[in-house]
Amino acid sequence: LAYLLCQRLPQVWEALSAGLIDQARAWILADQTTHLPQALARQVCDIALERAGSQTTGQLRARIQHLIIMADPAAAQDRYEQKLTERKIICEPTDAGTADLHGFDLPADRAHQAMCRINRAARKAKRKGDRRPIDQIRADIFLDLLTGTGQKHTSEGDRGGGMVDIRAPLTTLLGWDDNPGEIPGWGPVIADITRQLVNNSEKAQWRIGVTHLDQLIDLITTRRRPSTAQKRLVETLHPKCVFPTCRHPSAHCDLDHQTPWAEAQETSIDNLQPLCRYHHRAKHGKWKLKRTRPGTYVWTSPLGHTYTNGPDPP
Repeated sequence: LAYLLCQRLPQVWEALSAGLIDQARAWILADQTTHLPQALARQVCDIALERAGSQTTGQLRARIQHLIIMADPAAAQDRYEQKLTERKIICEPTDAGTADLHGFDLPADRAHQAMCRINRAARKAKRKGDRRPIDQIRADIFLDLLTGTGQKHTSEGDRGGGMVDIRAPLTTLLGWDDNPGEIPGWGPVIADITRQLVNNSEKAQWRIGVTHLDQLIDLITTRRRPSTAQKRLVETLHPKCVFPTCRHPSAHCDLDHQTPWAEAQETSIDNLQPLCRYHHRAKHGKWKLKRTRPGTYVWTSPLGHTYTNGPDPP
């Protein structure tokens, strides 16, 4: 790490020395760019450092991956295809007598699709009264699906319909450039995978956001769904839970009223924000939440510390 910072990425070393980032973030910047030529690695780190100090390690890693794909889409495609040839499954025992089953270097879109199916089935089991922790339910569903035992875990979303959970610029979809798309809650995916997801989802609902100068100015939906237009717009404006460190997709969040409905007596876009169930409960507990301007939220912890979460370009 010392060599990478002092010889290869001096700007990261300077940021670490000045206390703008910590060692964990410095390691991510160095580790995620080791495969790049030095000049390109420094270019990526220069951009990433602009926001690195205010991001979690998970957010920083996702941003670096996005920047790397944008910097050299062809090389990113080559790395992706090479890693696919190394995909494998490993099962190993643990000291407690249980076992860990790992899948490595799987196609990102199919792995995400599999996880979404498990999550849907687990939430359905919870709604039906299953009292086990959600992680235990997911693990049992995972094994049921692989072994063909237990109950059938299917839902409408497994039959080709439902929302396409991918965000991409129109230029990528049209093939004009190879900028990455993004799966909310997962991270960036290369342009080829983005286009494959679109081509395989012709019957799904699409939400088309019209933007200008990093602002969402209109939203079009290709097919009517049970969710309201307000819910669609809020989810498009906020891809994730608005807690600063949370990456939970907004489509699976609660829509919370900034000003309680009992006080405001209205439900409007300006008064709605997506919160995952955990942070929704925190907001109604000891944490305090205030929106200072559209898209910018300030959280105050029980100890009085404040954390600001600003908007990402749509």
